[in-house]
Amino acid sequence: MHKAQNVVGRLVEARFGSPLSLDEVRQFVGEHHAIIKRLARKYVGVVDLLQADVFPVPVAETLIQLLSGVAPQLERTAFLIRESALFALQVERVIRNSNHPDRRVFREHQELFTETSWLSVMVGQGIEADAYHPVADLLPDAETLTRLEHIREVIAATAAALPTQDEFLRMHGSWSDAALRRAS
Repeated sequence: MHKAQNVVGRLVEARFGSPLSLDEVRQFVGEHHAIIKRLARKYVGVVDLLQADVFPVPVAETLIQLLSGVAPQLERTAFLIRESALFALQVERVIRNSNHPDRRVFREHQELFTETSWLSVMVGQGIEADAYHPVADLLPDAETLTRLEHIREVIAATAAALPTQDEFLRMHGSWSDAALRRAS
């Protein structure tokens, strides 16, 4: 199963699901090239692999060839994958072998809108939890406290190493103090 489309702006979407045959990959290549030709400008790609599983070797090799081609119109591509260690290794190998630095893999639970992000939204709206996640009971209290202290230390050390906001703005030429503008 595959799909290639450009519905809005310069976003080119691709979706693959298993099973995926070599013929489907070849058909996708033609559809993809037609979309890129029609766009005639730089594009951003998103490849949805959430319904895909490990690809047969010929399919993976064909994808590497496709992704390794010269792509002057490509600005960047995000590959969305689900949590499957074997499939993640295969997709990351395909991306790595394509030798294009602006392609990146996003795992389903890590880099999109995670539980932590949802919690932040809820807390920001004044909504408080009435229970806690049962996984919290898996570790003894002493270990939980040790881990939390370690997290606190890492955050404090990171924050101490960063410049203040004023220092950052000055370093990047974005400081807007009126006295500095008059002096120049």
